[in-house]
Amino acid sequence: MELGDNVIIKCNNKHGTIIRKNGKDKFLVKLQNNICINATIDELMKDEKETDLKKNQYFNSKVSDNKITYKLNENKYKNNEIMLRHLTLNNAIYELDYFISNALANNIKEIKIIHGRNGGILRKGVHDYLKKCEYVESFRLGDHFEGSLGVTIAKLK
Repeated sequence: MELGDNVIIKCNNKHGTIIRKNGKDKFLVKLQNNICINATIDELMKDEKETDLKKNQYFNSKVSDNKITYKLNENKYKNNEIMLRHLTLNNAIYELDYFISNALANNIKEIKIIHGRNGGILRKGVHDYLKKCEYVESFRLGDHFEGSLGVTIAKLK
């Protein structure tokens, strides 16, 4: 599979386009509803539709060099912080994954994740996710003036 290929996610039958290669068998796929997800080659199936890179606004002219231009026009994701309080853990991780993809697309290098400090379930889940996320260089709890135990600051690669 290559950049610009139309694919189908096997587990949920969603259609999308490969917009970035994240390793040997890992890809960033933009779904039709503008959500970006990470997927392995085993989770993807090539769509039979013809791919036309010239019509796709997310690719520049140097696609063969694996250089991609991807900009998001939604104002709510140009900020460097996300509020996850009052969400279930599954919804929070889903939102965080989408937020990190958009932060990378908008060249944001540091993000602020507000998870709250009651109970620590979201904080633990967020930290577990950040430990496994290949785009996160480092993360830490916020300082006193940043939100203390209720906030995590992450640096992206």
